Amino acid sequence: MNLSDRIKAFEKLGDVLRELINKKKHPIFKKIYSENKFFTQNNVIQALISISGLLENYKIEKWLRPYNLSTDNKSKNIGVFTAGNIPLVGFHDFLCVLILNNNFVGKLSSKDKILFKYVIKKLLQIEPRFRSKIYLKSNILQSDLFICTGNDITANFFEYKLDAKPKIIRKNKTSIAILNGQETDFQLNNLMKDIFLYFGLGCRNVSKIYLPKNYNINSLKKYFKKYSKILNHDFYAKNLNYFKVIYELKNLNFLNFESILLLESKDLFSPISVIYFEYYDKLDDYVFDFSKLQCVVSNIDIYNSVSFGKTQAPDLEDYADNIDTIDFLLKN
Repeated sequence: MNLSDRIKAFEKLGDVLRELINKKKHPIFKKIYSENKFFTQNNVIQALISISGLLENYKIEKWLRPYNLSTDNKSKNIGVFTAGNIPLVGFHDFLCVLILNNNFVGKLSSKDKILFKYVIKKLLQIEPRFRSKIYLKSNILQSDLFICTGNDITANFFEYKLDAKPKIIRKNKTSIAILNGQETDFQLNNLMKDIFLYFGLGCRNVSKIYLPKNYNINSLKKYFKKYSKILNHDFYAKNLNYFKVIYELKNLNFLNFESILLLESKDLFSPISVIYFEYYDKLDDYVFDFSKLQCVVSNIDIYNSVSFGKTQAPDLEDYADNIDTIDFLLKN
């Protein structure tokens, strides 16, 4: 397969995923939900919309144009440890590996096997020559290069096990919103998407809000209230009730906005069903730990900033942890 063949295959895969989006009664959605209760049909569809929107010929060509993709690049075995916090979170790595004609040697997350295997099956139907390029294994430690997605604990394991092997290791990341009090209703409504999509489990989900001093935080309640239907999800509701009890027992001064709890905290990583907030006086004097941040939602011109409502809609060029995966695969 040449590059053009591979691009065409993924473009056709985008068409197939768009067809699945419109088949609301397809049995695959129930199978996915049975494996992972956080992979509701709506969340899976949102992931499919995001991914299929990227799989267009001109977008892929534009993405790859800056790289030197010589035809004599030798195929390498790329060991990929995928995460399972949101549907198909490892797809971009899958695309990067195969679009460069490497071999995808994947250890899929136990929380996202059904959907990922379904997508692989559809790609193989479109382009059978990929069959010799995709391997799913439980032990992938003999690969040439590695892309590992996990948390700070698994990162230590990967560092130890892979030692001298070339690798990308992704640790705990989260996203924040920085408000300045000038936000419109439209922007604040979109902020709710950044918080609630995928139940807030993604590293691109906002887990903390920074507010200017004297900001009336209760003015945000009406926006959160619109997402009260999220309490229909049993697992999410149990989390909310759990933290509500814990915070009450600790006599913490939290806010209950029906769909979520808000707690003032210096921490970045909030648990599911909780959003942290913190007030700032002068933003110029505030030091943010960007090594822990995937993206920042704000009107303010700041590093890694994205528009309200766009955290979970990254472009092909938006690499996780700002580490260029294509560049890594080409240079190692």
